[in-house]
Amino acid sequence: MAYDDTSAYPTPPAAPAPTSAGLGFKRAHLIGQLVLAAFLAFYSALLGLSTLLPILAGRGADAINVFLLATWSVAGLVCAIRCLRACGSVLIASWRSEV
Repeated sequence: MAYDDTSAYPTPPAAPAPTSAGLGFKRAHLIGQLVLAAFLAFYSALLGLSTLLPILAGRGADAINVFLLATWSVAGLVCAIRCLRACGSVLIASWRSEV
């Protein structure tokens, strides 16, 4: 390639337009991520309930176990909600052809 002294930087090649097959794969991947996030949210809520129900029933529980299980439950719910929001917004934008 010859040296071009008319521009300060070489122009990058144009990005290829996304194909329908590529968009279909990305949408399928995002739908899969949404399903996994929904499972994570469900099982995190189930973990939280299984931690708190014995306490509410008056049977008591070991404090460290309650702390650890509640921490994992909250962390799982936070991750699931963030994933659901992020994947959902990108998926909606791709269906509106904004991406």
